[in-house]
Amino acid sequence: SSSLYDICNVDLYNTWLNLVQKEKVVVHTTVYDENIPVRYGVRLNSQHQCEEFVLSDSQDSRIQQINETLSGGVTAAPSDKSDNHEGNLIIHDGPFAAQLLLIRTLRPKPSAGFGIGSPSSIPPPYNAEEDSFVTGPLRLSNRPRAAIIDSDRQQLHTPWDVYHNVSPVDARGHFLLLPTLQDKNKNWRSQTLLSSDCHDLVHLASSVEPMGSLLVSFNSVGAGASQNHIHCHAWPSPPLALETTKSKKGRSGGWESYAISQTNSMYDFIDLFDGQVEVTFLKYPCLCVELSSAATATAADMMDDTMTIEKSDRFTLLGKALSSVLDAIGDAPFNIGIMNRPSYNYDEDGGDEEMASDNLIHSTKTMTNDDSDNLSDANDLKGQEENASVDVDVYVFVRSKERSSILPASKLGSSEMMGVFHVNSYQDLLDLQNHQHHNEEEEEVDDKSRGHDHSHDHDHEELDHIDEGPMAQALREVSYEPREELWETIKERLMGLDS
Repeated sequence: SSSLYDICNVDLYNTWLNLVQKEKVVVHTTVYDENIPVRYGVRLNSQHQCEEFVLSDSQDSRIQQINETLSGGVTAAPSDKSDNHEGNLIIHDGPFAAQLLLIRTLRPKPSAGFGIGSPSSIPPPYNAEEDSFVTGPLRLSNRPRAAIIDSDRQQLHTPWDVYHNVSPVDARGHFLLLPTLQDKNKNWRSQTLLSSDCHDLVHLASSVEPMGSLLVSFNSVGAGASQNHIHCHAWPSPPLALETTKSKKGRSGGWESYAISQTNSMYDFIDLFDGQVEVTFLKYPCLCVELSSAATATAADMMDDTMTIEKSDRFTLLGKALSSVLDAIGDAPFNIGIMNRPSYNYDEDGGDEEMASDNLIHSTKTMTNDDSDNLSDANDLKGQEENASVDVDVYVFVRSKERSSILPASKLGSSEMMGVFHVNSYQDLLDLQNHQHHNEEEEEVDDKSRGHDHSHDHDHEELDHIDEGPMAQALREVSYEPREELWETIKERLMGLDS
């Protein structure tokens, strides 16, 4: 069938379906301290939809609860902001969402020295004998490689391997991207980004089709990483928890579905390389620096068939700026989220920022497990985007710690920083709801005491949620401080590139 997401012209969507159909996204292992044998993964159900499953002869209550949740037998606490989507309990708080992923509690144990809440992004010394990607029962050589992306496709420094994740966060697809294992001397190394990796990741993300249909992300040590081998993640966008949401502009592109991509407030910004790279210090609960490539072609240029937009140069500059930001933040833990999108341009009269191709139609349907309704929409969107220039947004989140007191049992990674929380226990989901309801009740009492009228608050509702909800509070707790001082360090480093 047609593809819902590609990278570098590699059809990852149908690759995922083939892997699921051949029962390759399945793990046989033992879990918990009792070493309970289980078989879990993703399969096709009778409606040919991808679904998660767990099989075990054990009557362990934890496994039973996972299956009850997957079957929809467990419902969230009464709330008009919760729903059960394809066996995934989800709650919403403004632009943020939390999704219960109990099956993720079965995933492999972290590498030695990981998962201990390190305040530093510097990993332990690399040891191939302890690297689960290259040794042991879950080593990647035991899995079918989903794809290899040749280095000459997107001006990459090295080929990149693509493997399925054995514990996916999304039944529609979840991949590991890593510099090819075939080059042992160069690419068997720890979970640290080199400048060449920054270059490659920007170029890889720029190639995603349809635009914004995949999020490419990275977790450092102390910020959600669990394995000490260089790797990134890619999964469909919008994620399940946000697939029915739209940005306030009314569009439903994956690149603007997350809380961070709907954040328009900022503290400061700078332009680099004659405007080909824009860097913004966003007003967001966790310290976030957004780096964006900027197509310099005008709308008139884009209508000119003889006009060739040179995009590789600005993506190379964007990768260089990203590497410089990482140098500036030192050993602070961090996360990165990268997505491509249609280019934005300003009109010649200095008016508001608009989409470069205003006739680009964004389908209100998004990827679901019932893909038959969406394939034609995806193909239409792909065709409409062919003539639109592509740009890339990179979000760098700088952290002080890995966990928040609001969700002490959960490590917060790139998904949480972007605005979607993957919750590993039913109680944690209820706690988030309770925090949310408590905050709303306090706000209501406070407003009544001041005689506040909400009739004109609709324009500020989104920003209020970003500032005040429990998920925003969790992000604020793990943010690097003092953020203003670090921004000045980052800005000074970046301006040195442009001198």
